[in-house]
Amino acid sequence: MQRGPGAFGPSEHELRIRAAARVARRRAFAVSATVLGSLIVLNLYFYSQSHRSTWLLLDVAFAGILAVRAWHAFGSDRHDERRIRQEMDRMRGSGPPSRFEP
Repeated sequence: MQRGPGAFGPSEHELRIRAAARVARRRAFAVSATVLGSLIVLNLYFYSQSHRSTWLLLDVAFAGILAVRAWHAFGSDRHDERRIRQEMDRMRGSGPPSRFEP
């Protein structure tokens, strides 16, 4: 993907890194959903056998963990994008970078 001298936006490499991180987060969520979902079903079985509320409390904890992981996998991109834009604007406002800075 060629960019002209006045083109703005992320480079191809940066887009690839972002996409890889997003895919990794979603893959990790799928594994977590499988494991936690299995534990929730197992705990429901244990509850049906013993009728102890401890099993239901564990299910609530597992569902909460799953919700946090889902938010991290699917919902946190907008917040990250806003922080990246703020940092880019801050860096642009500080003047042109030196030739000696990486």
